[in-house]
Amino acid sequence: MSDDTEEAANVSGLPAKMRDDEIEGVRRVRAALVLAQLDYRREIAALSQRGYDVADIARAVGVPGYKFAETVRVAQETAPIPEGFSGATVREICQRYFLGQITQEQVIHELTTWDYAIPEPRELGEFEEYEELPPSPPNSLNDVVQACQDGVLDGTTYETIIRAVMKRRQA
Repeated sequence: MSDDTEEAANVSGLPAKMRDDEIEGVRRVRAALVLAQLDYRREIAALSQRGYDVADIARAVGVPGYKFAETVRVAQETAPIPEGFSGATVREICQRYFLGQITQEQVIHELTTWDYAIPEPRELGEFEEYEELPPSPPNSLNDVVQACQDGVLDGTTYETIIRAVMKRRQA
């Protein structure tokens, strides 16, 4: 591997000898697992909200009832998908795009119209020169940045989204 390739691998956060194409399959499976879990929870929550008994739902899906009550509780706490979007979070929308569940046009539309959380303003001088900044709030524009860094959002789509959001904020 050339020095240029090793440097590029380090920029993406991967170990020097690991390339994006080598980890792509793992990224896809991980995203699929996360989305499957969210979809499963939302389906369970929907059945529960329709009034079905926990034991009946457990029997229908083939899960022991004694384990299923906690599953239903967690499912009911899972954020619903807002109208007009394909995910409840910025990350979920990016993962659905990454797996081909939504188009590039759709991810761009959703993430340029998303109501991003804005970090709380900090007073000048609150941080020491090299102090680590506090984490961004969930569903902030930083989640789009992170999705690109994690390889679930391609650079072209990322740039289109960022430009459109910045343009919208300036309007």
